[in-house]
Amino acid sequence: MPNRILKASICFSENLDRLTPFQENFFYRLIVNCDDYGRMDARPSVLLAMLYPLRVENGSTRVTQIKDALRALESAELVDIYTVNNKPFLRMKTWDRHQHIRAKRPKYPGIDESDQAMAICGQVPADESKVQQAQTDDSTCNHMIADDCKCPRNPNPNPNPNPNPNPTANPNGAEPPPPPTGSSFVSIPLSDGTEYDVAEQTVEEFERLYPAVNVRQELRAMRAWSANNPKRKKTREDIGAYINNWLSRKQDRGPAATTGKTQCKQTQQHLYTQREYTEPDAEKKPEWLLESLETDPATPGTGG
Repeated sequence: MPNRILKASICFSENLDRLTPFQENFFYRLIVNCDDYGRMDARPSVLLAMLYPLRVENGSTRVTQIKDALRALESAELVDIYTVNNKPFLRMKTWDRHQHIRAKRPKYPGIDESDQAMAICGQVPADESKVQQAQTDDSTCNHMIADDCKCPRNPNPNPNPNPNPNPTANPNGAEPPPPPTGSSFVSIPLSDGTEYDVAEQTVEEFERLYPAVNVRQELRAMRAWSANNPKRKKTREDIGAYINNWLSRKQDRGPAATTGKTQCKQTQQHLYTQREYTEPDAEKKPEWLLESLETDPATPGTGG
Protein backbone atom coordinates (compact mmCIF):
# COMPACT_ATOMS: atom_id res chain seq x y z
CA MET A 1 0.00 0.00 0.00
CA PRO A 2 1.58 3.34 -0.99
CA ASN A 3 2.05 6.16 1.49
CA ARG A 4 -0.69 8.77 1.76
CA ILE A 5 -0.51 12.53 2.30
CA LEU A 6 -1.98 14.44 5.23
CA LYS A 7 -1.86 18.22 5.03
CA ALA A 8 -2.06 20.87 7.74
CA SER A 9 -5.37 22.04 6.28
CA ILE A 10 -7.15 19.22 8.13
CA CYS A 11 -6.79 21.28 11.30
CA PHE A 12 -9.00 23.98 9.79
CA SER A 13 -11.52 21.76 8.02
CA GLU A 14 -15.09 22.49 9.05
CA ASN A 15 -16.20 19.13 7.65
CA LEU A 16 -13.80 17.24 9.91
CA ASP A 17 -14.76 19.42 12.86
CA ARG A 18 -18.28 18.00 12.68
CA LEU A 19 -17.03 14.50 13.48
CA THR A 20 -16.51 12.80 16.81
CA PRO A 21 -12.97 11.67 17.72
CA PHE A 22 -13.78 8.08 16.73
CA GLN A 23 -15.31 9.16 13.41
CA GLU A 24 -12.28 11.34 12.61
CA ASN A 25 -9.96 8.44 13.47
CA PHE A 26 -12.07 6.24 11.21
CA PHE A 27 -11.64 8.77 8.39
CA TYR A 28 -7.83 8.75 8.66
CA ARG A 29 -7.75 4.94 8.67
CA LEU A 30 -9.85 5.01 5.54
CA ILE A 31 -7.28 7.25 3.82
CA VAL A 32 -4.43 4.78 4.33
CA ASN A 33 -6.52 1.77 3.20
CA CYS A 34 -8.24 3.12 0.08
CA ASP A 35 -6.91 2.20 -3.33
CA ASP A 36 -5.00 4.71 -5.47
CA TYR A 37 -8.28 6.21 -6.66
CA GLY A 38 -9.73 6.81 -3.19
CA ARG A 39 -12.17 3.89 -3.39
CA MET A 40 -12.89 1.04 -1.00
CA ASP A 41 -15.30 -1.74 -0.10
CA ALA A 42 -17.95 -0.13 2.13
CA ARG A 43 -19.33 -3.23 3.85
CA PRO A 44 -19.09 -2.50 7.60
CA SER A 45 -17.74 -5.95 8.49
CA VAL A 46 -14.98 -5.61 5.90
CA LEU A 47 -14.10 -2.10 7.10
CA LEU A 48 -13.93 -3.33 10.70
CA ALA A 49 -11.52 -6.12 9.75
CA MET A 50 -9.30 -3.91 7.56
CA LEU A 51 -9.26 -0.68 9.60
CA TYR A 52 -9.24 -2.18 13.11
CA PRO A 53 -7.61 -5.64 12.80
CA LEU A 54 -6.38 -5.65 16.42
CA ARG A 55 -9.81 -4.80 17.84
CA VAL A 56 -11.84 -7.49 16.13
CA GLU A 57 -11.06 -10.20 18.67
CA ASN A 58 -11.52 -8.15 21.81
CA GLY A 59 -14.72 -6.56 20.50
CA SER A 60 -13.78 -3.03 21.51
CA THR A 61 -15.01 -1.76 18.14
CA ARG A 62 -18.33 -2.97 16.75
CA VAL A 63 -19.97 -3.04 13.37
CA THR A 64 -22.61 -0.59 14.59
CA GLN A 65 -19.89 1.99 15.24
CA ILE A 66 -18.59 1.51 11.70
CA LYS A 67 -22.08 2.05 10.28
CA ASP A 68 -22.54 5.23 12.33
CA ALA A 69 -19.12 6.51 11.21
CA LEU A 70 -19.98 5.88 7.56
CA ARG A 71 -23.22 7.83 7.88
CA ALA A 72 -21.38 10.68 9.62
CA LEU A 73 -18.71 10.90 6.89
CA GLU A 74 -21.36 10.93 4.19
CA SER A 75 -23.33 13.61 6.04
CA ALA A 76 -20.14 15.71 6.39
CA GLU A 77 -19.64 15.41 2.60
CA LEU A 78 -16.32 13.64 3.01
CA VAL A 79 -17.25 10.42 1.18
CA ASP A 80 -19.73 9.18 -1.38
CA ILE A 81 -21.40 5.81 -0.74
CA TYR A 82 -22.86 3.92 -3.71
CA THR A 83 -23.70 0.39 -4.75
CA VAL A 84 -22.51 -1.69 -7.69
CA ASN A 85 -24.47 -4.91 -8.23
CA ASN A 86 -26.07 -4.29 -4.82
CA LYS A 87 -22.65 -4.23 -3.13
CA PRO A 88 -21.70 -1.02 -1.24
CA PHE A 89 -18.56 0.96 -2.04
CA LEU A 90 -17.23 4.35 -0.94
CA ARG A 91 -15.21 7.10 -2.59
CA MET A 92 -13.24 9.90 -0.92
CA LYS A 93 -14.58 13.12 -2.40
CA THR A 94 -11.44 15.26 -2.57
CA TRP A 95 -8.98 12.43 -3.15
CA ASP A 96 -7.48 13.68 -6.41
CA ARG A 97 -6.71 17.09 -4.84
CA HIS A 98 -4.51 15.72 -2.08
CA GLN A 99 -3.17 12.30 -3.13
CA HIS A 100 -0.96 11.00 -5.94
CA ILE A 101 -2.54 8.48 -8.32
CA ARG A 102 0.13 5.93 -9.31
CA ALA A 103 -1.82 2.80 -10.23
CA LYS A 104 -3.12 2.51 -13.78
CA ARG A 105 -6.33 0.75 -12.74
CA PRO A 106 -8.47 1.05 -9.60
CA LYS A 107 -9.16 -1.95 -7.36
CA TYR A 108 -12.82 -1.05 -6.88
CA PRO A 109 -15.53 0.19 -9.25
CA GLY A 110 -16.28 3.90 -9.40
CA ILE A 111 -19.43 5.83 -8.72
CA ASP A 112 -20.02 6.15 -12.45
CA GLU A 113 -20.54 2.37 -12.50
CA SER A 114 -23.10 2.43 -9.70
CA ASP A 115 -26.48 0.78 -10.01
CA GLN A 116 -28.15 4.18 -10.00
CA ALA A 117 -26.00 5.45 -12.88
CA MET A 118 -26.62 2.32 -14.90
CA ALA A 119 -30.35 2.65 -14.34
CA ILE A 120 -30.28 6.21 -15.66
CA CYS A 121 -28.49 5.03 -18.79
CA GLY A 122 -31.07 2.26 -19.23
CA GLN A 123 -28.58 -0.58 -18.88
CA VAL A 124 -29.95 -2.33 -15.75
CA PRO A 125 -33.33 -2.25 -14.04
CA ALA A 126 -33.58 -0.37 -10.78
CA ASP A 127 -36.12 0.81 -8.30
CA GLU A 128 -38.37 3.32 -10.06
CA SER A 129 -38.43 5.77 -7.17
CA LYS A 130 -34.62 5.90 -7.07
CA VAL A 131 -34.48 6.51 -10.81
CA GLN A 132 -36.98 9.36 -10.61
CA GLN A 133 -35.08 10.91 -7.73
CA ALA A 134 -31.79 10.74 -9.65
CA GLN A 135 -33.33 12.20 -12.79
CA THR A 136 -34.28 15.39 -10.93
CA ASP A 137 -30.61 16.35 -10.86
CA ASP A 138 -29.96 17.31 -14.48
CA SER A 139 -26.27 17.93 -14.04
CA THR A 140 -25.72 14.54 -12.38
CA CYS A 141 -27.74 12.81 -15.05
CA ASN A 142 -25.88 14.47 -17.90
CA HIS A 143 -22.55 13.78 -16.25
CA MET A 144 -23.30 10.09 -15.76
CA ILE A 145 -24.64 9.67 -19.27
CA ALA A 146 -21.54 11.28 -20.72
CA ASP A 147 -19.21 9.18 -18.60
CA ASP A 148 -20.84 5.78 -18.61
CA CYS A 149 -22.73 5.51 -21.85
CA LYS A 150 -19.50 6.38 -23.64
CA CYS A 151 -21.25 8.65 -26.07
CA PRO A 152 -18.67 9.87 -28.60
CA ARG A 153 -18.57 13.61 -28.83
CA ASN A 154 -16.13 15.79 -30.69
CA PRO A 155 -16.06 19.32 -29.25
CA ASN A 156 -14.23 20.56 -32.32
CA PRO A 157 -16.17 19.91 -35.54
CA ASN A 158 -13.16 20.94 -37.56
CA PRO A 159 -10.97 17.83 -38.04
CA ASN A 160 -8.02 20.01 -38.94
CA PRO A 161 -5.94 20.45 -35.74
CA ASN A 162 -4.51 23.67 -37.12
CA PRO A 163 -7.01 26.51 -36.49
CA ASN A 164 -5.26 28.65 -39.05
CA PRO A 165 -6.47 27.59 -42.53
CA ASN A 166 -3.46 29.25 -44.14
CA PRO A 167 -0.36 27.28 -43.08
CA THR A 168 2.02 29.87 -44.49
CA ALA A 169 0.46 32.89 -42.78
CA ASN A 170 2.37 34.59 -40.01
CA PRO A 171 0.36 34.47 -36.74
CA ASN A 172 1.64 37.93 -35.84
CA GLY A 173 0.02 39.40 -38.93
CA ALA A 174 3.27 40.34 -40.66
CA GLU A 175 3.82 39.07 -44.17
CA PRO A 176 6.92 36.89 -44.65
CA PRO A 177 9.71 38.41 -46.74
CA PRO A 178 9.44 37.65 -50.46
CA PRO A 179 11.86 35.10 -51.87
CA PRO A 180 14.95 36.53 -53.57
CA THR A 181 14.68 37.18 -57.29
CA GLY A 182 17.07 36.11 -60.05
CA SER A 183 18.83 32.83 -60.66
CA SER A 184 19.37 30.79 -57.51
CA PHE A 185 22.87 29.84 -56.41
CA VAL A 186 21.87 27.62 -53.46
CA SER A 187 18.75 26.88 -51.39
CA ILE A 188 18.71 26.46 -47.59
CA PRO A 189 16.07 24.16 -45.98
CA LEU A 190 13.62 25.89 -43.61
CA SER A 191 11.69 24.66 -40.59
CA ASP A 192 8.34 24.64 -42.44
CA GLY A 193 9.60 22.19 -45.05
CA THR A 194 10.24 24.76 -47.76
CA GLU A 195 13.59 26.12 -48.93
CA TYR A 196 15.04 29.62 -49.07
CA ASP A 197 16.68 30.39 -52.41
CA VAL A 198 19.79 32.58 -52.29
CA ALA A 199 19.99 34.36 -55.64
CA GLU A 200 23.20 34.90 -57.55
CA GLN A 201 22.73 38.64 -57.18
CA THR A 202 22.54 38.25 -53.39
CA VAL A 203 25.70 36.14 -53.38
CA GLU A 204 27.58 38.89 -55.23
CA GLU A 205 26.35 41.45 -52.70
CA PHE A 206 27.59 39.23 -49.85
CA GLU A 207 30.98 38.93 -51.53
CA ARG A 208 31.29 42.72 -51.58
CA LEU A 209 30.24 42.98 -47.93
CA TYR A 210 32.45 40.15 -46.67
CA PRO A 211 35.62 40.21 -48.81
CA ALA A 212 37.61 37.96 -46.45
CA VAL A 213 35.05 35.13 -46.67
CA ASN A 214 34.55 32.48 -49.31
CA VAL A 215 30.84 33.29 -49.46
CA ARG A 216 29.87 30.54 -51.88
CA GLN A 217 31.53 27.83 -49.82
CA GLU A 218 29.95 29.14 -46.60
CA LEU A 219 26.48 29.15 -48.18
CA ARG A 220 26.99 25.52 -49.14
CA ALA A 221 28.03 24.83 -45.54
CA MET A 222 24.83 26.51 -44.29
CA ARG A 223 22.74 24.24 -46.48
CA ALA A 224 24.57 21.15 -45.21
CA TRP A 225 24.19 22.27 -41.58
CA SER A 226 20.43 22.83 -41.95
CA ALA A 227 19.98 19.46 -43.65
CA ASN A 228 21.87 17.67 -40.85
CA ASN A 229 20.11 19.55 -38.01
CA PRO A 230 16.38 19.34 -38.83
CA LYS A 231 15.28 20.40 -35.35
CA ARG A 232 17.32 23.61 -35.55
CA LYS A 233 16.29 24.79 -38.99
CA LYS A 234 15.46 28.47 -39.28
CA THR A 235 12.14 30.06 -40.21
CA ARG A 236 11.69 32.18 -43.30
CA GLU A 237 11.58 35.26 -41.04
CA ASP A 238 14.90 34.42 -39.36
CA ILE A 239 16.95 33.07 -42.27
CA GLY A 240 18.24 36.47 -43.40
CA ALA A 241 19.70 37.33 -40.00
CA TYR A 242 21.08 33.79 -39.72
CA ILE A 243 23.04 34.12 -42.99
CA ASN A 244 24.41 37.56 -42.08
CA ASN A 245 25.50 36.42 -38.61
CA TRP A 246 27.24 33.36 -40.07
CA LEU A 247 29.16 35.40 -42.65
CA SER A 248 29.96 38.13 -40.12
CA ARG A 249 31.59 35.63 -37.77
CA LYS A 250 33.62 34.17 -40.62
CA GLN A 251 34.67 37.68 -41.64
CA ASP A 252 35.90 38.47 -38.11
CA ARG A 253 38.10 35.38 -37.93
CA GLY A 254 38.88 35.06 -41.63
CA PRO A 255 42.38 35.81 -42.97
CA ALA A 256 43.60 37.32 -39.68
CA ALA A 257 43.02 34.08 -37.84
CA THR A 258 44.62 32.06 -40.63
CA THR A 259 47.65 34.39 -40.80
CA GLY A 260 48.07 34.19 -37.05
CA LYS A 261 48.13 30.40 -37.12
CA THR A 262 50.68 30.42 -39.96
CA GLN A 263 52.93 32.88 -38.13
CA CYS A 264 52.70 30.80 -34.98
CA LYS A 265 53.79 27.66 -36.84
CA GLN A 266 56.65 29.52 -38.54
CA THR A 267 57.85 30.94 -35.21
CA GLN A 268 57.81 27.49 -33.61
CA GLN A 269 59.78 26.04 -36.52
CA HIS A 270 62.34 28.87 -36.35
CA LEU A 271 62.85 28.43 -32.60
CA TYR A 272 63.30 24.70 -33.04
CA THR A 273 65.89 25.21 -35.83
CA GLN A 274 67.72 27.88 -33.84
CA ARG A 275 67.89 25.66 -30.77
CA GLU A 276 69.24 22.80 -32.82
CA TYR A 277 72.03 24.87 -34.43
CA THR A 278 73.25 26.65 -31.27
CA GLU A 279 74.21 23.57 -29.30
CA PRO A 280 77.87 23.76 -28.10
CA ASP A 281 78.72 20.40 -29.61
CA ALA A 282 80.16 21.06 -33.11
CA GLU A 283 79.18 17.63 -34.31
CA LYS A 284 75.52 18.76 -34.31
CA LYS A 285 76.26 21.54 -36.80
CA PRO A 286 75.48 20.84 -40.45
CA GLU A 287 78.35 19.94 -42.82
CA TRP A 288 77.97 23.07 -44.94
CA LEU A 289 78.50 25.22 -41.85
CA LEU A 290 81.61 23.29 -40.82
CA GLU A 291 83.08 23.65 -44.34
CA SER A 292 82.52 27.41 -44.29
CA LEU A 293 84.29 27.73 -40.96
CA GLU A 294 87.33 25.82 -42.28
CA THR A 295 87.67 27.59 -45.64
CA ASP A 296 86.58 31.19 -44.90
CA PRO A 297 89.73 33.21 -44.01
CA ALA A 298 87.65 36.05 -42.57
CA THR A 299 86.27 33.87 -39.89
CA PRO A 300 88.01 34.32 -36.51
CA GLY A 301 89.90 31.31 -35.29
CA THR A 302 90.88 29.95 -38.73
CA GLY A 303 94.32 31.53 -38.98
CA GLY A 304 93.38 34.13 -41.60
